[in-house]
Amino acid sequence: MERKEKMKQYSRKGLKEKKVLNKKSNFFYDLIDYLYFIIIILMIFGAVRSKNFNVENLSNSFWGIVLVILIGILIFNFKPSFKKWGQEWFKAFNNLFIDRIGRISLSLFVLAILLQIVILLNVSMPIGWDVGTLYRGVNTFPNSNPWISVYLSENPNNSLFFFLMYGYKMVLGFFKIDSTWLTWQLLNIVLLDLGIVLIFKATYRIFGKTIAYVATYLTSMSLMFSPWILVPYTDIIIIPVIALIMFLYSKIKVDSINLKELILLGFFITVSYLLKPSSVVFLIAWFLISLIRVGMKETANLKQNTIKILICISVILLTFFGFNFFKSHQKAISYDDNKAKPWTHFVMMGLNGDGGYSREDSEKTKSLGTQEEKKDYTIKIIKERLNQFGLLGYTKFLVYKFFKFSSDGDFGWGYDGQQQQFSTKSKNKLQTMLRDFYSQDGKRTHNIRFYMQIIWMITLIGMLFAFRYNDYRDVLFKLTILGVVAYLLLFEAGRSRYLIQYIPFFFILSAFGWTKKVHTLK
Repeated sequence: MERKEKMKQYSRKGLKEKKVLNKKSNFFYDLIDYLYFIIIILMIFGAVRSKNFNVENLSNSFWGIVLVILIGILIFNFKPSFKKWGQEWFKAFNNLFIDRIGRISLSLFVLAILLQIVILLNVSMPIGWDVGTLYRGVNTFPNSNPWISVYLSENPNNSLFFFLMYGYKMVLGFFKIDSTWLTWQLLNIVLLDLGIVLIFKATYRIFGKTIAYVATYLTSMSLMFSPWILVPYTDIIIIPVIALIMFLYSKIKVDSINLKELILLGFFITVSYLLKPSSVVFLIAWFLISLIRVGMKETANLKQNTIKILICISVILLTFFGFNFFKSHQKAISYDDNKAKPWTHFVMMGLNGDGGYSREDSEKTKSLGTQEEKKDYTIKIIKERLNQFGLLGYTKFLVYKFFKFSSDGDFGWGYDGQQQQFSTKSKNKLQTMLRDFYSQDGKRTHNIRFYMQIIWMITLIGMLFAFRYNDYRDVLFKLTILGVVAYLLLFEAGRSRYLIQYIPFFFILSAFGWTKKVHTLK
């Protein structure tokens, strides 16, 4: 009864706020909402067409399970006696689950962590890509100084990650533990699981208990057992940082200045930017929504809001310049600013092939001597490629690129970098089976892709149900999604891996939509 009453109160509050906004003819909120609707429709269209739904790639045993589930659904829906029996059992289970949701969820979460550890102990393997370079750089430092200095000069966005992982290696060394792929991957699941807890806490404060639980289950089912637990890189590590930013945002009160929260918020926004510059899309969306609300006089105190923004910006600048001061005065890494790839380089790559990483573009940019030469060259190529596309060709390319980075629920696992290989042979049947699931070319890898694609479809359908805003909170998250799409269309993308850093917003909006739809049906 208490849960139902809370949902009713939330619904009444949302409807009341929407009624006020309608009186003001809020063009901006409507525009965001309809653009969001179009984007999600296109994502669903792309997801349905994904190669991950190709049943020919599934193992026979997994296909048998899928077939049994489909037949079961048909029987329960078309045979009245089975349907009634199924509804009664579902209602009983649902009531039991809701009454004990806290204890059940905690038990399942602990069990999931134990399973993650079992999986890693059996499938841990070296990873290529940038994380492989950073792993070798950290573990061979200071002998790796010349070449890791060149790499970090070319890719300064990975500097904070390098220093953090070097610090992690020092901590492991203090406890006489070697820095190995397994210890890095164990840290990866710790940070991922911490991110899931923070997503729950942030969503609970912003949208309420029910939506928080749905968002947490969606996140857990999608990522906790995905192959991405093997990749200890900024794609996963950024998730707890973004979730913490949302949690701190939820604690800032409208009618007072929360100094501690604002300082922490500014600090972690900078950490987020230094780990993954593209991750600050939420901050931009928040700033734009705040401007809209001030312009519409939805916020109570303009002076207080201005002070909050100034405090937050001051901390951001202090943290950013503080890290740059540390970089310029430390002696471990020798930086050459002329080697850094300018932001125009990533726009240039975003116009080539499928809009993803291009080795040819990367090598050409690296071969140029100064920052000015790099910028001049990349701007020149950007103009040439835009002219070659033409207006219609460019719009067609953007649609193609959009489907490339938004359609696959496995987030592009195994499609980048070199082929991963296990350093030892399987010792038993369990290890062989798990390796077949988690290696890029394993016999059961497509089972995981199919499963993750189902979760992605469920997520997108829930996001579709979130259409028609209740108040500025869900509009803020929708604007963040629009910002994500705009960023990936303009810069390097081409794989759904680029969505992982923004995934909390997708799952939270989906949970909001599903909860809203179920409440409407009830």
